[in-house]
Amino acid sequence: MLCLAVESPLYQTMKDYVAATIALVSTIVCGMFCWDGHWTTGISIWVAGLTLASQVFMGFVDTFEDPLVKMAYSCSLFLGVFAIFLEHRLFEPGRAEVQVMGLTAFVSLDPNQCAGHPNDFSAWTEKGIRACAMQNTSDVMDVAQAFQKAEKLPSELTLADGIYQLSQPETPDRCVLMLKELAKICPDSLSFETRRKLDSLHRK
Repeated sequence: MLCLAVESPLYQTMKDYVAATIALVSTIVCGMFCWDGHWTTGISIWVAGLTLASQVFMGFVDTFEDPLVKMAYSCSLFLGVFAIFLEHRLFEPGRAEVQVMGLTAFVSLDPNQCAGHPNDFSAWTEKGIRACAMQNTSDVMDVAQAFQKAEKLPSELTLADGIYQLSQPETPDRCVLMLKELAKICPDSLSFETRRKLDSLHRK
């Protein structure tokens, strides 16, 4: 009975629809990541999604030991790890230096340089100091979590994880945000070099 059910046209049609849906969703997710500038991450998820779709189409259980499936998932894993180095802001040249410059700027900030500074200048300054002092540590922890997920997350769940990532708002570099606010409120407090390096940053 079970064998007949597995081989029935209805079962095969259902597999085809599920496989096609997975392939379509993985392509959409890939496109959304690419649109946001995360090309390597998008391609990694797309490869994993198409591999999962192929598994469903061919018979999920029968493909666990398939060398091509293992190779495809290994390729997806490699791209995912490579994407961390390529796309995460922690590895962007000059960002750590900007954070140090930002910390220095907020620590030595003179209220007289800020004609339109907030009423609670001291609290605003402390916010900037905390942001620039802690941002690098926060980014390191985020990268460590990404590597841990790449190591332990089953490859079959890569697409689901990609969908989850899209549903979460991307956390900005708070130090950079505070520095841009500082440049508007206290234009004389930042050196030309700090402004130049700040403007050169492109990752969120």
